[in-house]
This record gives sequence, structure tokens and C-alpha cells, in this order.
Amino acid sequence: MAQNESHHPPRHGCRRWIVAGAAVLVLVSILVLPAILMAGRVYPARAPIDDSPAQLGLAWEDITFRSQDGIELRGWYLPSPSATDRGIVLAHGIDDNRLQSGIALHLTTALLDRGFSVLLFDLRASGISGSAPQTLGTHERRDVLAAVAYIRSRGVRHVGVIGFSMGAVASILAAAYDPAIEALVTDSAYADLHVTLVAGMARGFYLPEPAAEIPLLWFRLLTGTDERSVRPVDVVGRISPRPLLIIHGTDDDTVSPADSALLLRAAGGTMAERWLVRGGGHTTSYRVEPAEYTRHIVTFFETSLGSPESADA
Repeated sequence: MAQNESHHPPRHGCRRWIVAGAAVLVLVSILVLPAILMAGRVYPARAPIDDSPAQLGLAWEDITFRSQDGIELRGWYLPSPSATDRGIVLAHGIDDNRLQSGIALHLTTALLDRGFSVLLFDLRASGISGSAPQTLGTHERRDVLAAVAYIRSRGVRHVGVIGFSMGAVASILAAAYDPAIEALVTDSAYADLHVTLVAGMARGFYLPEPAAEIPLLWFRLLTGTDERSVRPVDVVGRISPRPLLIIHGTDDDTVSPADSALLLRAAGGTMAERWLVRGGGHTTSYRVEPAEYTRHIVTFFETSLGSPESADA
């Protein structure tokens, strides 16, 4: 009588499938998920522009101009009612637009009242400006420089810039090379992009810092830039002796408040100052002390940009 034969597959075949499946999961975790994560960072969802100067009864114009590398930029130009030759450009932060989380129009009203014209605009990949990879400061520098050139084309001779987070870094990089920016305010600027990104991803995804380096390879591939080269701390000293006000919240858990101390030290000279806002988070210091925040900004620019003169003079 023939013996019964087993029809079960060899156990080593099952083990091969398990090992192969585990290898695929590892590859997905190491390569695919970081790529998806970084693609969302480089091409972010756009915050809607859900307010308008018209709501505050302000005179304004829709404007379009181009960055130094050809990206179409959209914004609002709000001329000073007194037609002076002083103007302010506002550069917003990441995942935001010309409204800067509802702060921009309130600051604009105060600045207009003191004789400043104001330009609010959307950086690339934000608001309704043109599409391009978001580089967290590197290429956005070109947008700030284009905005400064635009406001000067409208008769503004003395230009100040206020930037938030990514916009603050772009503004530092722009001011380091363009003397047309006569005074600069930064809010929540980072000193070194690589250090900030690694720390943020390690904290946000509970990764050891060496593992947090992996998504940055995708950042370089998707943007064509190297985040290790974005070090405002290396160039902020070139702004001196022009006035610089560095604002940072003590409770900022995105960019360490220690970065503001690094920037202040690197800025050198007597025209750089720092204001630490107790209880302020990342770009939220205005929310903590709106009246004092506004007073700081207006006073700084009034002192830095001199007395107003007629733009027609």
C-alpha cells in the first residue's frame, strides 16, 4: 500500500516570503514614506486668502510681479495715505500666505497710519503665487528681493522688511546682499536649516537624529538645493550696520529660541537687538502681546528709516 505523501509546502519557502515581506516594509519605511513626507513639505497645501484690505476700509491694489527666477508672485500694494517715501515689505512664513495668519493686515493698518506704504505678497508655492518647490528660504530670497524692487518702483526710497519663519530667513539672506533693505525685522527665524529640520523630524516622528537625516535626501532631490547651505547665521553679519530687530517667542517649539541668540551674536555691531516675547510660540508672539508687538515694529521702522518725506519730492 502506498504511503500518504504530505502536500504542505516546505517551511523554508514560507520563511523566504516572510523575509521578503519584511524587506519590502523596511524599504517602504526608509524610502517611500520619507519621500511622501518631504513631497508634502516641498509642495505644501495652500492656505486660502480669506480676508481683504477692503474689510478694514484700506486703499489697495492687486499686483503681480516676478521673482528673480521668473516665478509669478501675487500680492497687494497699500500706498501710504500721506504719499511718503518709506515702505515695508512683509514676507510670510511656511504654510501661510500674505495674511500671515491674520497678523499682516493689523500691522499694515498701524504702519499706514505712520506714513509707510506696505507690500503684502505670497511667496512661491503659497497663496495664489506661481508653483515651484518650496525651499524654506533659499529660493524665497529671490522673491523678497523682487518685492523690494517692486516697492521701490512705486516711489519708495527707504525700504524695511519684516519676515516670519521661512520668510524671516529669506529676508536675512536677501538683506545680506541687497543694501536697498535698510532695516529688517525677523520673527522666529532659524539659524541653521539643517539643524532645525533634523531636530524637528526627530521630535515629530520619534526618530533618532541619524534616521531623521534620510528624508533630507529627498528634500535635496525634490528642490535641487542643499539645506545644509541655508545658514542665516553665516551671513546675518553682513547686514550690519543696518538696523536689525530679532523677535522670538520663549515657547517656540518649532525653532529653538536659542537660535535668536545665535543670530544676535553673529549679527554683531550696535544696531542689532533682540526681543524675547514671554509665552510666544512660533510666529505667534503678536497673539501674546499685540499692542506691544505693534509698537515695537512701528517704533523700530520709524527710528530706522528716518523721517518721512513726500514721495514726489
